[in-house]
Amino acid sequence: MRTTFKAIKSHIFAIAKIVFICTLISCQNKDIRYLPTFKEIDSRFLIDKNDIYISIHDKDRYKIVNIKDPQTSIIASKNSLFHPFIFKNRLIALEDIANKGYYTATDDIIKNLCGPSGFDQLYSLNNGQLLIFKELNDPSVFLLDSVKMKKVRIVTAIGKMNGAVYHKSSNSVYLSFDNLLESINLDTYRQTMIAPEFRGAKINLSLSENNLYFTSNSSWNYYAIYKLDLLEPKSNPMLVYKSNHDLCQPVQNKRYLYFTEVVNAEYILKRMDLVTRNIATLTKKGVVYDFQFTNDRMYFSYSDLNFPKCLIGYQETKKSYQHIPVKNDSVNGFSFKSFDMAGSHGFEISKNRVKTKGIVIFLHPGFQSNYSPRFDDLVNNVCINGYRVISLNFPTSSGYGKRFLESDYDSAVGSVSRCTEILKEKYKLPFFFISVSAANPLMETLCESASVNGAVSLFGIPKISINTSSKIPTLYILGKQDRLINADQREKQIRNAKNNNFSCIMYPEEGHWFRADKNLNSAIAAIITFFENHS
Repeated sequence: MRTTFKAIKSHIFAIAKIVFICTLISCQNKDIRYLPTFKEIDSRFLIDKNDIYISIHDKDRYKIVNIKDPQTSIIASKNSLFHPFIFKNRLIALEDIANKGYYTATDDIIKNLCGPSGFDQLYSLNNGQLLIFKELNDPSVFLLDSVKMKKVRIVTAIGKMNGAVYHKSSNSVYLSFDNLLESINLDTYRQTMIAPEFRGAKINLSLSENNLYFTSNSSWNYYAIYKLDLLEPKSNPMLVYKSNHDLCQPVQNKRYLYFTEVVNAEYILKRMDLVTRNIATLTKKGVVYDFQFTNDRMYFSYSDLNFPKCLIGYQETKKSYQHIPVKNDSVNGFSFKSFDMAGSHGFEISKNRVKTKGIVIFLHPGFQSNYSPRFDDLVNNVCINGYRVISLNFPTSSGYGKRFLESDYDSAVGSVSRCTEILKEKYKLPFFFISVSAANPLMETLCESASVNGAVSLFGIPKISINTSSKIPTLYILGKQDRLINADQREKQIRNAKNNNFSCIMYPEEGHWFRADKNLNSAIAAIITFFENHS
């Protein structure tokens, strides 16, 4: 349990000599608080013949669990198991043994045939008879057929796959990648571009008999839902529904079309009656990550500010919700207020009945992503220690339309900078930045001109050069196994800056985020201690 304890693992750095060392320190004079460790599921799960398979993170172990209501059984338990999928009637998962972000299959045959160095993306199609995947460090898309058991390159030189579905009647795979949508006939491997008139991305693919659903923001500021009749592939896609918000994940089940709508960065699950066009709202807050169907229920992965990620079953006839199988008690007591300020959309997050010691501006991981008010180990733990978190969806963030998404870097810097000054005038408390991953360059740019008490960078993507003369105390937290960052080189860059305001913690066994609870607790203690030392 992450409860308050007297001795915690932390890190002290002899900054004057720029010597980085790790040791145990006593925190008897520090009332650092920790939330308990909650079981959390992976956002992606598998339903196969009404059996549910999910990955559950439980006390540094990852378990693949089979749920056949009401029975639950553990299939496997290791240090890392994710994304269960079916291939040739076998249940397989991905694992990252070295915690480097190199996900390989638990099945030796697949591991030898494809992805020996790790998968970048993978889709199991046609009831587990086909694998479509992209390997690390290779821009190609490959296919593995369960009959031929031969890896075939079907597309070359792409950036990112956005989705794939299999159409049995034409024996074709429909593949979304970058801003393109193509069909690939598996008899001839001929590629045909679909809806070339749509200039924007065509994502969130799903198939219902001969109808291909996808979302696109080609002709609208927001992602809208379209449908293409695959029996008439040269016909134009038909607009199904659009809104003044981004729409995601359209899936038809019987007479209903289910989708999520991004409303103020919360992913709300909705359902449209395709006959009456009436729309029902199934969730009112939080984030719905994924949803699938059995014969009589819908299941979806879900989280909100007071609820760690869990699986919920929804029975439509009774309109009842049930946690399957892990029911975490609600964290309770966290609340947020949303606001618009200086060109950004923000959330002010706090813990009820906790005295505010300072303000933390949280910069979400990178551009063209966003912060959603949901349970987050870092944000929630900072809040319970008396710091009010201001999370900004600055220009270039997703979920607020194409024009906002396509803003430039200077707009993001200017907006966050103005927000910081306005909030400092409002609160008159110690102010800090926290950035994660690709938000680090934005934070370092802000630190060149902003007057704040300190800044914390977690697994930050480096700028081209570091500001060696920065006067802002900055704590850098790195993972030695991080495949996105050369941690040793980054540590050397920070050391060579010879700036007494810089300190660094290196976690030898971590990658681009924390896997071990003890390391997360250690980092939280280091961050809170850093805040208190610079308030």
